[in-house]
Amino acid sequence: MKKCSLVLILLGASVGAQASNIVLNPGFESGTFSNWTQFGNTSFTTVDGTNVHTGAFAANFGPTIATGGLGGITQFLPTVTGTQYVLDFWLENGSGGAGGGTPNEWKVQWNGATIIDSVNAPAFGYTHMSFSETATGTTTQLSFLFQQDPSFFHLDDVNVDVVPEPATMAMFGSGLLALGLWRRRKA
Repeated sequence: MKKCSLVLILLGASVGAQASNIVLNPGFESGTFSNWTQFGNTSFTTVDGTNVHTGAFAANFGPTIATGGLGGITQFLPTVTGTQYVLDFWLENGSGGAGGGTPNEWKVQWNGATIIDSVNAPAFGYTHMSFSETATGTTTQLSFLFQQDPSFFHLDDVNVDVVPEPATMAMFGSGLLALGLWRRRKA
């Protein structure tokens, strides 16, 4: 009985230590841009099941210079001032045209500050992108901007999680150590 209680306590501590995604509709599984706000040039911007990383849907962005240049999506996230977050997502640059279709550009912004701005990127399959950012307020704006003249960018599985605190990880490690010692003593 004591062994079961100790395991449940440790399991509860590990579940409590896990972060959870604060992005709503992160994989576009609603089949729409719900919880996201579109802005700028939204021509050739859709959610469908054609080029997905996981699940049934992904977002597709193909705005062109001819139709107005960059367009994108944004979402306001609930954050804690001074807390560090990991932003990760999967992105694919369609293969239309030479070099992945130029001109093209993709950009990610965290609360208005540009994290990355890639111009005339070559074609690439779904690639995991990851960045560490700190919240400067209780709400943080996450934005993705795109232009892809002859093809499309495909975005899927957007994730923003709190970076686990070292103290939380130390507590979890101590719990595992205690369980190991308890099992050893029992044997």
